[in-house]
Amino acid sequence: VAEVRDVQTRLRSAQSALIEANKDLARRNKPLSVLISLKTERIYVRQGFEPVLEAPIAVDRTAGKVGTHVFTAMKYDEREPDKFQWLHVSAQGAAIGGGDDADEGSRKKKREADTRRSAGSVQQAMAALNAFEIPDDVLDLIMERARPGASLIVSDRALHNNENGPGTEFTLLTR
Repeated sequence: VAEVRDVQTRLRSAQSALIEANKDLARRNKPLSVLISLKTERIYVRQGFEPVLEAPIAVDRTAGKVGTHVFTAMKYDEREPDKFQWLHVSAQGAAIGGGDDADEGSRKKKREADTRRSAGSVQQAMAALNAFEIPDDVLDLIMERARPGASLIVSDRALHNNENGPGTEFTLLTR
């Protein structure tokens, strides 16, 4: 009788492990989302809108305010197939410039300001990426699961719990 109970316990454990493995396999086909909050010094990983991991990270406090930056893996790099080509968008302040009825001189100044702002945005994004260090085991998990469509958000803001429940994508307030 004791042997049968032991076998039943192992069977239930194996069934539970199989169910979790099937859920994980189904989740791996969905986009990966990673949020790094420099304010709370934490990394949050979701796949298919479900939490996969939350862990502490090392943050360089000398980086200062870096804003919020979203990086999206667009496709595999043609020269290095194990890397991605990334699209970067910064969520900075509203653009400053003239309206549609601006004269040619104003439009030229606006284009020059937009170019400087874009270069500044890239510099801020690089500062944001250099402001933290991800633990090796977490980095390995991300690298294993990342596919085109994966996103990385780096922000000096905190993740708001009331905006980010189960089944949601990461939401950050940028104002």
